Amino acid sequence: MDARARSGFAPCAWTVLLAAGFASGVLQGCATVGLQMPEAPLFAGSYARIPVTVGAGVAFDDLEFVVPAGPQAGQVSPSRDASFDPARPELMLLAGYQPGSYRLQVFDTNTSALMLEAPFDVSTTWTDEAAGPSLWIAGVVEKPTGVPGAAWGGGPAGVPQNIDVLSAIGSRQLDIVLVDTASQRYPGDAAAVAAIRDHWLDEAQDASPSAAAFFDEVSYGKFQITASVFGPVQLPGPWEDYFYDTPHSGDPELTIWKPRASFYPACAAAADGLIQFGSGRSLACVTPSLDSGAVFAWPSANGASITTAEGTFNPGTISMPADFELLQSKQVHETLSHELGHNLGLPDLYTPKVPMFNPPTQVRNLDTWDLMGQDAGLPHFSIANRMMLGWIDAAWVEPFNFAANVPNAPPVDRTVTLRPAQLGAPSAGARLAAEVRVANGWNYYFEYRSKQGGQFGDQGLPLDRRIVGTDVLSNSAMPIERPDILLLDNDPDGDGSVLGSGQNYREPDVSDPFYPTDFRADAGPIAAGSAQLRVRYGTSSRPDPYIRPWPASPEAQWQSPDIEVMNARNAADPAWKNVPWIGHTNTVVATVHNGGTLNAEQVKIEFFAKPFNIGFDAEFPIGSDVEDIPVNGSTQFESTWVPPFGGHWCIKVRIAPYQTATGVKETSEKNNLAQSNYTKFISATASAPSRETAILQVQNPFAQRTRVLIQPSQTNPFYRTYLEHRWLTLDPGEIRKIGVMFEFAPDAAPPGPVAPHPADARRPNDVQFVSFIEDPRDDPPHHARLYSGAQVQVVTGRATRFESFATSDRAAAGRVVTVDNGQPPPGGQAVLAIGKVAGDMQYRIVPVVDGSFSGALPDDWWTVTGHYVPMEGYDESRSETIGR
Repeated sequence: MDARARSGFAPCAWTVLLAAGFASGVLQGCATVGLQMPEAPLFAGSYARIPVTVGAGVAFDDLEFVVPAGPQAGQVSPSRDASFDPARPELMLLAGYQPGSYRLQVFDTNTSALMLEAPFDVSTTWTDEAAGPSLWIAGVVEKPTGVPGAAWGGGPAGVPQNIDVLSAIGSRQLDIVLVDTASQRYPGDAAAVAAIRDHWLDEAQDASPSAAAFFDEVSYGKFQITASVFGPVQLPGPWEDYFYDTPHSGDPELTIWKPRASFYPACAAAADGLIQFGSGRSLACVTPSLDSGAVFAWPSANGASITTAEGTFNPGTISMPADFELLQSKQVHETLSHELGHNLGLPDLYTPKVPMFNPPTQVRNLDTWDLMGQDAGLPHFSIANRMMLGWIDAAWVEPFNFAANVPNAPPVDRTVTLRPAQLGAPSAGARLAAEVRVANGWNYYFEYRSKQGGQFGDQGLPLDRRIVGTDVLSNSAMPIERPDILLLDNDPDGDGSVLGSGQNYREPDVSDPFYPTDFRADAGPIAAGSAQLRVRYGTSSRPDPYIRPWPASPEAQWQSPDIEVMNARNAADPAWKNVPWIGHTNTVVATVHNGGTLNAEQVKIEFFAKPFNIGFDAEFPIGSDVEDIPVNGSTQFESTWVPPFGGHWCIKVRIAPYQTATGVKETSEKNNLAQSNYTKFISATASAPSRETAILQVQNPFAQRTRVLIQPSQTNPFYRTYLEHRWLTLDPGEIRKIGVMFEFAPDAAPPGPVAPHPADARRPNDVQFVSFIEDPRDDPPHHARLYSGAQVQVVTGRATRFESFATSDRAAAGRVVTVDNGQPPPGGQAVLAIGKVAGDMQYRIVPVVDGSFSGALPDDWWTVTGHYVPMEGYDESRSETIGR
């Protein structure tokens, strides 16, 4: 087929060149337009900048770019970012959701004439594990499941922590897709396929036991799984296009085949015609094995951003082999339930291994006391995981507190009646668990585990009718030193952390200045329906300075409630709260608390700035402060900082390891760190809307090479968000930069049953980038754990400019107008940034009325710059700097 026929042009009217990805069209007697099209296929849901060449007599702004096949093929964004060069214009081509071959058309808007067609392909094959394809999203895209909704799930003494931080209430749809590759198809026999489909539906939902029955049982009926099985559907490429092999260090003869990160979008695209995709779901892609089971997909669970006919979604994803029971000595519903636990945000508890103090040959990992430690035998979740998932009411937990915020308080001696954790709501006077607060974010839990007739979970407990003590850390930073949930360490008399009647757990503390303050938990009489737990301890006499980590709230996911950035811009307009003002004086305020029972005197707080990031260790000191914090009190620490130009910044606050002047150490160093990753943009509207750009940085914190996965979300359907790479594989300590972009796009909302309301366009768009990282110490890694995140607020406003700005000896005055029609905004604030003779800066805030403002200058002013801080619906702008 020659180039002209491939382009679809009439040979008598057009001369067309297609070479090395370049397409140009010349209408006889008219001007030339050329497109530099990508040679490789675009990954579904990705984007590409397309260079455009225009000949004499053609204006780029007179061209219209259209993808005639519609959203399934792609679309074109009309926005422009700071890199746009009118002499070398580009367009942004957005790939659609359906693989195939398509065309991009160019029209002359003056004549409606078709000037050029150029081909492009969309694919779901991507074998580069080092760097994933780009992604654009539009519409409302919910954040991934498993991002905590509250720091520690509580905090004050007397209120349990870890309650409902990974809320899993109601139902979750599990879409199981039978998907194969060109290397091995499912059987052609309809009866054989029906048997496979029925078996997976039984294991997921219809049989007992099943994954659905397990979650109904373990959640006390608060969480249900509903499952459907689809397919088989076919992927066009061979096995190696969708899976890659890695050796198993413990068994050199065993090769592990892991799904490529592109496998899940490919699976979703193949099933798109069968499934009505939506938010808050799980996608399980089930593949036939090769070579009689010698090559199979190792069970794994991650998250992925998938682009579908219904929009972009962030489902939990699972990969398993179709013939699972023939390959491993477990049932599908056991491992499927474990992988669904990952989809809900629960990490593995079997790695890294943590030895007991006595004997060191045993480990503190939970193993068969929790499904995330071992899925064989289908153990229930431990009490802390149940609490995090929202299945335990706070009233079901008896709270204790080592540091009760009462100096010299009398010793505690209290007995609690524990109901079996398998049974749910306790009877009057009983509890389902006891929580012992060691420090904020660090708790011990005690629960009673007893096999229950009529249940199928927890039937393989290593010991029946036991009180189990666990040690739980919240908000662990990567790389983790230990699993979040461990068994308590063995105590001096060897009773351990799994207690039968008459046994105890003891923890002496000879370092406390008011020794003895030993902690002791005794198991009393144990019966089928209850167990007695006696808790005794002397109130700890220690300081405990702490600062709360993110999230500040569900709306401020990646901000600490105890960090605030203050400057003249957010003093003029609170909409800029916590956003550093680049190039200007900022005051960083950290509120630090003392949860201990001794005053914390001369506490040192260190302030750091970090590049805008989703997991990054490099930090730059910006100051420190030393203050006293009273018992049960809070103190504000401050540091000033001028952020340099050339990027966006995060704030990190660290409490230096603390001990009193007499050598009494703080209760915990695990609550000494907090961070805020937050910034804001305005996507300005003018003749072409602005596309705002930023850089995210991410670093591998491990000593081994590993992969980081990134998933974006947004709240407003009238915007688009762009991500340069969906995943990166990083060498030890390696740092990579990832471009992100944002634009106001009224045409962006995908089709749906309910059209977005026009008033939504005025609401801010809250964008999140959430990173997940595979722990390379797992053997093999089969799950990416939550790593970090960043939040951006994007609003839209009409572009503005300073029409005038001038000074007299003692005043500065100016006028602001819109770029598109020169009309003044009715309101807003102006900030006068005044450089003084002595070299310091002063800021004055004055109102803007009908675009005009005026403000007094101090006697010793040397330079002054005007900054328009806009009212809603307008963009900010800056004047020239005037010197005296």
